Amino acid sequence: MIQVRVAAGVVNGGNREAVLAHLNELNKKYKVFKYYEGDNGDICLDSCITTTDEGFEAPIIHTVIDVILKHLTEEYPVLMSKVWGK
Repeated sequence: MIQVRVAAGVVNGGNREAVLAHLNELNKKYKVFKYYEGDNGDICLDSCITTTDEGFEAPIIHTVIDVILKHLTEEYPVLMSKVWGK
């Protein structure tokens, strides 16, 4: 499992409904990882890594991290606009 803390402590009573609605839309669209509200209002992203009987495959881990980075580069400004109510 890879966990990314996308933003720490940003979900609150004023933006929770809009942020969680957006996270749900992202979860419907992207199947490789899942967003959720973590402890203390954090926005988190989890991705499961598949393995073989022999263990972790480094290229798979590298690919998943690359996919997450590309996704966050594109999605982060949109997500933060929901956080800041813009």
